[in-house]
Amino acid sequence: MLRLTALAATLVLGLAVAQEAPKPPAEGHKPQQNKAAKGRRPMMTPKRFADAKAEILKRYDADGDGILAAAEQEKLDADLKAASELTRLHRQYQIFVKLDANGDGTITPEEQQRLREVMQEMQSQERERAPRPGMNRRRGDNPPPPPADKD
Repeated sequence: MLRLTALAATLVLGLAVAQEAPKPPAEGHKPQQNKAAKGRRPMMTPKRFADAKAEILKRYDADGDGILAAAEQEKLDADLKAASELTRLHRQYQIFVKLDANGDGTITPEEQQRLREVMQEMQSQERERAPRPGMNRRRGDNPPPPPADKD
């Protein structure tokens, strides 16, 4: 248990150290508005909003009245919180697996020295996998990326 706690603390501290501070905008630079950031999904369109609303109601509107009651909203909130926690845990586990080069379940100081390299590698992979504006995965225009190697 102590080893797991130490590992978690190491990962959290490593993540904080590996993050680079954002660069201040250049003098005279005006941010572009109404455009999706590179690598991010475009803004919510009326069709996307309608699709999202329909999916939420389909999954969480138990009585089918088209309105989320308090209990239904609580269920949705609980599911979203669980998904967020699992996503965070999944990312931390991916980092752990990539750092644990010999697969013994612990991170040695030598393995920990690769933290920055592993973080940069994972960030570049995420950028490559990010959907680009105009691509619609549901129609099959853009097949999903292959699974990541478990090195």
